[in-house]
Amino acid sequence: MKQWYAFFFALWLSLPLGAQQWGNWNWNWNASQQQDPFAPSSLQIVGDFEGWQGNTVVELSDGTFWIQREYTYDYCYEFNPRVILRNGKMWVEGCNEDQGVEVEQLIGAKKLRVADVIDDNGTEILVLSDGSAWTLRRGWIRRSWVGDRCILFRDWGWKCWIDGTLVDLDPTQLPQHSTQRSGGYIQYGTPPSSFFPRFPSAPAETILQLANDTDWLLYACVISFSSSEGWVSRGWYKLDPHQSIQLSLGWYKGTVYLYAEDSQHQYFWYDSNLPYRFCVHRVNAFTIPHSDVLPCTGSDYKKVQASAFQVQPGINTWRFQP
Repeated sequence: MKQWYAFFFALWLSLPLGAQQWGNWNWNWNASQQQDPFAPSSLQIVGDFEGWQGNTVVELSDGTFWIQREYTYDYCYEFNPRVILRNGKMWVEGCNEDQGVEVEQLIGAKKLRVADVIDDNGTEILVLSDGSAWTLRRGWIRRSWVGDRCILFRDWGWKCWIDGTLVDLDPTQLPQHSTQRSGGYIQYGTPPSSFFPRFPSAPAETILQLANDTDWLLYACVISFSSSEGWVSRGWYKLDPHQSIQLSLGWYKGTVYLYAEDSQHQYFWYDSNLPYRFCVHRVNAFTIPHSDVLPCTGSDYKKVQASAFQVQPGINTWRFQP
């Protein structure tokens, strides 16, 4: 028995000094993790990130899309970097770790591929993987875009983020003459009706305009219904005093719920008569499916009431008033 004691005592002496005190070793390990500000973050940018260009669009690992809203230029290159979202700003690991860049979530954005670039009597047409066709409002279409990802969204007109470039688009139709790409992305002669651009022919898009009529900086939350994810809460949307923003809800028709609070957490906007409560993050940007039924536990989250608002295709304005 004494030999076993001697063996374990020798093994204990061979360990690093900090590891000999198991409680202190665990505490030191946790503390070292806390020194990495990105450690708690489960969000990443999908694919390559080449820095901030003034209007950069990124896709996050939770399926959301975000656009840069301040004119900061900072070149770097990272692949699938982790991010932190807080108070409408984004920090990217390996890039702008010291100072966040102001961003806004793009609701209704769609990730597609550039399927083809065709020439229709001198007019170049961009064909996307859903069959929709587009012309550039200005600039030139690059044939090198074929196969690249296109993040398509509505933001004061149609826009697409392709290969690190934000381009303005106008919807058009595919030409009726027979054309075929050798690359095999698309083969078409006279396209069927379902192959024409869905965006221009669909019902008018639903735009939610949030107006801040107060003297305070507000942060707003929008809760909309999804057939697959229930009531989804999204925020925070920054509302400067006496300014408004527009959010695309796609082709949504029905009830949305709205909540806002000022930047100092002193004033709140909601309908106290409604019994529904939705889960939101207290500080960070968030997208929370099934927000009305989630337990919403933890000190970082809270349940809030909201005001109901009926929206339909077109511009729907909600005003946060003093």
